[in-house]
Amino acid sequence: MLGVRTISFWVVSVFVFLCTATLLTNHNALAVQQNTLQQAPVFIIGDKILDITRALGYAPLALGTQCTSKAARRFGSQSIAAGCPGKLFRNNSTSFNAFCKKHNLSHLVIEKRMTLCSSSNETFSEKLGIDKGITISQIDFSQGIPQAIEETAQVLGCPQKGKRLAARYAKRLASVQAGLTPSLHGKRVLILYGTYNRTNAKAFVQAQGSAGPEQQILNDLGMMNAAAQMAANPSDLPKRSFMVTRLKHLEKARPDYIVILGHTFAAQKELSRWVQRHPQHTHLVPAIANNAIFTLPPVGNRGLLRYPETLKLWNWAMQ
Repeated sequence: MLGVRTISFWVVSVFVFLCTATLLTNHNALAVQQNTLQQAPVFIIGDKILDITRALGYAPLALGTQCTSKAARRFGSQSIAAGCPGKLFRNNSTSFNAFCKKHNLSHLVIEKRMTLCSSSNETFSEKLGIDKGITISQIDFSQGIPQAIEETAQVLGCPQKGKRLAARYAKRLASVQAGLTPSLHGKRVLILYGTYNRTNAKAFVQAQGSAGPEQQILNDLGMMNAAAQMAANPSDLPKRSFMVTRLKHLEKARPDYIVILGHTFAAQKELSRWVQRHPQHTHLVPAIANNAIFTLPPVGNRGLLRYPETLKLWNWAMQ
């Protein structure tokens, strides 16, 4: 029987409360009550920008999020939910242009190189047929969160507030990074995302590729993504995630740690089945042999400004 060390929600809460009280105090100071948000006459697409926008005290007039996102709920009735960007920009952006005209919107704020739909690899481009009268501001996250915060604040018209928020975030992140465990460098991590279909009672598991949001944590911890050996095709690895049927080639991936996201039971069940099928190979997988399998909070675009706390928790779990 497979032993799985699952960090329960209450244990996580106690740890974060006791060990990161100062960090949480700073973060809570950034949290803004929904009814105090100031309306910004912009159309924002992307959970990362929405997270920053809310922390700055604003709510966009309209927003668009991927189908799997619940970010729209955080703004309630203050923002009009336009739906999935993948659908908005289809057919030469017909739906997007019509929506903007209906609601008198003339400014789009979107993440640079953003993937429009979670089920495809199509990225945003100014060549998608957007009306010429609409101003487009693309926020670049490739240079780090603090810069993206300042860019977003500039668009919203509160540059000084953005500088202060960016500085506080950078300070929190630097504090956490200074306490990371050097011995984790070079260790291999396999991130599994479980999905459970209630209709037919079947479980599915995906491995996170190098484009997944948790890759940033691995980079900061100096750890390696062990998913490469489980990819059926080399083209799978650069993706956000890819299906791993029956956890084939797990013994070749040889992860030192396995982190479970999504539906925990689905991934646990598949791991249990793998052990039952390959008892002779369990010693080849250090994560199983050493009982180093964890359920940890995902980074997720909606938790962008909570990243320092999430990084600290991942580091603590793998010590």
